[in-house]
Amino acid sequence: MEHTSSKTHTTPKDFFLHLGVMAFLYAAAISLLTILYGIINFYFPDKVAYDYYFAGAASTINGGAAAFIVTFPVFLILARLTEADMSKYPQKRELWIRKWLVFLTIFVAGITMVVDLIALIRYFFEGELTMRFLVKVLVVFLTSGAVFSYFMYELKSAAHKRTRILWTLALVSSGVALGVLCLSFTVIGSPFNQRSYKLDETRVQHLSDITQNIIYHRQNFGDIPEALNALEQNGFVVPRDPETGADYEFRRISDMKFELCATFNLPTRPIDVDARNRIQKPIPPGYSPGYESGHGIGRTCFERQIFPDQVRIQVPAEMAVPIPRKTVPVL
Repeated sequence: MEHTSSKTHTTPKDFFLHLGVMAFLYAAAISLLTILYGIINFYFPDKVAYDYYFAGAASTINGGAAAFIVTFPVFLILARLTEADMSKYPQKRELWIRKWLVFLTIFVAGITMVVDLIALIRYFFEGELTMRFLVKVLVVFLTSGAVFSYFMYELKSAAHKRTRILWTLALVSSGVALGVLCLSFTVIGSPFNQRSYKLDETRVQHLSDITQNIIYHRQNFGDIPEALNALEQNGFVVPRDPETGADYEFRRISDMKFELCATFNLPTRPIDVDARNRIQKPIPPGYSPGYESGHGIGRTCFERQIFPDQVRIQVPAEMAVPIPRKTVPVL
């Protein structure tokens, strides 16, 4: 008896549709974890980190949110199109590309959960468990566990059940996504204020650069200058307000103390508060001064103190010991 094969062939449309679903699923999951990691870094900061750590958390959340806002809706659309196509042609559930991608996703999600648990146990044995680490382990485990559970359920369930669970998953995941995005905006601020935050952060960076160069001037010339234009003799270009082009206000208080003022658009956003609202303390050589720079709206002045260990001891030229020059014989 002749055997007739009823194997369904994979068309280019099937290939790229199923590949697109999985690719955007991975992208959306990674973007979600990126947002959550940034939020965790904010609420559970590393106490030994410097200012850039908090700015990095804001950048992490911004990047993750931008990617998630695009990739997650695309994933839902492609998943809906794929499910509609398979409902119309049930035999397409047996396509090799679909089976390979489903089992690959289950494998990757399972491996991720195993590695996550291994890391948890390892840090437990080393006595280095922190709330920040535990929360990160939890979100990775829950995300990969949700993906693993859904695809395991899809392999075992009937077609009509899969359709219902797909809609339920879309609603639940959309709600979670909206909640995470709203939480991220409470940390980094409204998107409509981001330019004002960037301008204020540029002003803070300008004041930090000016402060560092005043310290260099004190080290090299033994005194704080009377005006900022004196810093230009060392090749430093004194920055101006990035929005108005106005000069920053400067006032010399003593030979070890001065004041800088700037006008800000917004108060310091929450993600920068822990890093910037710190008391002054001596800074180890090689690090920028960790001066307080939290600000409100409008004109804000900062009094800067130069610490003795930030001032090099200058050796007069006549007391300097010349370094002997080695004579290299000519062959």
